[in-house]
Amino acid sequence: MCGVTEGYEPAFYFRSANYNPNVDFKATVSLLPLPEQGHECEAPQKPLDERVELPDSSAPELAWCNNVRIRMMGTTFASLNEFTQRSSDLERFMKETKELGYTVVMTSGMHGRHLFPATLDRGVENIGTITEAAHRHGLKVIDHHDTTYMENWEQGVRVMAERAGELGFCVADFNPTPQFCLSNSVFTQTYRSYVKKLLAKGIDALQADELYFYQHGCLCPACREAFHRDTNWYLPYNELDTRLTDHKSSFWKLWFAWRNAQIGNWWVDFRREIKGKYPHFVLSMYGCHWEQMKSQPRYNMTTDLGNQGRAVTLFGTEVMTRNPYCNARSLLPYRRLYNMYRLGFNAPPIWTWYYTKDWNVAYFSWAVSNMMGQCAMLDDPTTLPPDGIDFPKFSGSSDNPPLATLSSAARAAFWLNAASRDYNSVIGVESELGGMTQCFEQTHIPYDIIEDHAFHNDELLARYKVLFVGSSGCMTDDDVARIKTFARAGGTVWLGSVAGFFDRWGKERAVWPFKDVFGASPQWKKPQKLAEILQHNGASLTLAAWKNPYKHVFPISCPPEGRVLLSGKTENGGEMSLLIGVKYGKGEMLYMASVLYSSLFCAEIPKGSKWPYKGFPELEAILRSALAECAEPAALWSVNTPDLVYTNILKQKDGTLCLHFLNGNGTQTPHGFLIENSSPGDAWPPIREDITFTLKNTRPKEIYAVSPDFAGRVKLAFTQKGNDATVVLPKEQLMAYTLVVVR
Repeated sequence: MCGVTEGYEPAFYFRSANYNPNVDFKATVSLLPLPEQGHECEAPQKPLDERVELPDSSAPELAWCNNVRIRMMGTTFASLNEFTQRSSDLERFMKETKELGYTVVMTSGMHGRHLFPATLDRGVENIGTITEAAHRHGLKVIDHHDTTYMENWEQGVRVMAERAGELGFCVADFNPTPQFCLSNSVFTQTYRSYVKKLLAKGIDALQADELYFYQHGCLCPACREAFHRDTNWYLPYNELDTRLTDHKSSFWKLWFAWRNAQIGNWWVDFRREIKGKYPHFVLSMYGCHWEQMKSQPRYNMTTDLGNQGRAVTLFGTEVMTRNPYCNARSLLPYRRLYNMYRLGFNAPPIWTWYYTKDWNVAYFSWAVSNMMGQCAMLDDPTTLPPDGIDFPKFSGSSDNPPLATLSSAARAAFWLNAASRDYNSVIGVESELGGMTQCFEQTHIPYDIIEDHAFHNDELLARYKVLFVGSSGCMTDDDVARIKTFARAGGTVWLGSVAGFFDRWGKERAVWPFKDVFGASPQWKKPQKLAEILQHNGASLTLAAWKNPYKHVFPISCPPEGRVLLSGKTENGGEMSLLIGVKYGKGEMLYMASVLYSSLFCAEIPKGSKWPYKGFPELEAILRSALAECAEPAALWSVNTPDLVYTNILKQKDGTLCLHFLNGNGTQTPHGFLIENSSPGDAWPPIREDITFTLKNTRPKEIYAVSPDFAGRVKLAFTQKGNDATVVLPKEQLMAYTLVVVR
């Protein structure tokens, strides 16, 4: 392709000289063994190697990760020249960033960098200039770019043609795809050389996008060689072989697990490659909310942060809805969910990237992250609107405790079991865990969501008094043993519907592993439909007219020594136990025979869509009451507050409690409402009652409230009765977001 001009060209990209060289087509030949069809899996299977390589998190060089406040520099469309052309602009940006209380700058580096091969080195130089300026002002730099992704614009097709041997192969037809394959050694060497250039320029961290296997691949020669090396099996050559597409086959499950392991190992190997020169290299990885709870094999998504965490220093999130405010129902549990990586990997505080141009939505988003002990990265909020609240100023002030000093005070935990998320039958983990946690928010009992690493950590699991296993159907024998040990030691365990019905890979067990606890097994293959819920007080709720797919219940009888917490009537008129409890050792095991909580789940809804969730307030109130009753051992306080005031409790090492209150009364999005950029109405409807709360086993010396909404520290009076302290937060002291500090 020839340029249209050879004269003056003001742009840094799209220059004529970049297109004049002839295309260099390289031939690629791969010699591979051809196994006999149908005999690819006869050799003994090797166990997957999931090696770990992480820097010492206590090293002084990594201390900055524990208190990140990130400011975005540019967008994914940046040329990297906007600030580097004039040094005064760059200095002004860094000075302002420091004064606003930020600690980190994230450059939007060479996104689509494969499309601009002639300008890669110039981009590295620009990032180096930015990094030097940031370091002069005591700021750290994270470079954010993509890795394997190709696009059909600029020089994308040309680069694909020149580097065809590095591309992935589509499973459906074995043709090359528009992505590089991470198994390919040439791509690996080329990309790692690029990253080493960035490291030589002094960047402090890397946020790398799209280093995974795409949903349509991969069957390239490099993957075939690596799969055989790691598993002792071969990938079939027949594109019609059903094992390549049957997600329930043992072969496909191994292949999927291998791909996830391959990604984590790729980063582990890179860490080891550069460890001598860059021992404190910070690798940041993020994902979206929905990716963490959906069945990854079902959607063929190799985006498991829990696996990549074997090499990740810093975890982040990209919130894709464009209006987190309207999605408050799911946002709060999702933000707790991402803290599971901090818990499971002993990682620094999580950072979160929100997209919004609305000041109130940005304030709400920041507040949600702040109350979860996380960092919010927002579209640059440096221009305060006339009626806006200056939350960025409060964020960097001494009244807002540094993230590094905060940890969760929760004594209740919900377990997100990856095997059940991926291979459950009958009921999906996403809907049930999502519905339970969205309902649980308004119990005001602080809770964590933990993943498998935390679940298998004895010291961490011992923090909790209540463990919600939910419908984690796919468990190992060790998982079952740990759950029973937790209850025997005095903990409360909640089992849901299909808990433990299957093994790690989703194969049905011959005997329910909790039959010895309850004296019977749920009849999950003979479900009945629920028509009515019966409550302790004699009241009932009719479900006959309620059209919902989550009305089925699995019959189980309550043993004589047990208790029934919730019961109901089926459509055939029979009465049935819905929630039963049995003493087990020093603790209690509960079993929920219904999947009703799945009906309470509302997924994230993007801007431009109509709000689909109708809700069933009467049902949610009953189910919330059941959760609160079972989680009572984990209740740190009792609190009287309007329904949509969100709360959380964090603690500091010296015992100081940080109680967070967020006014969410405006977030109740009506059914059918078109989600736009802003809140549906008044973002902060006035709180009409004072909030009263009683802290258990607490003898405070001082209690005060601080907020972006008012100046100074407002002392709060309290009364002490035994070991419990009762406090009143006046309604005037909660306009949008208030932090109550208890010393």
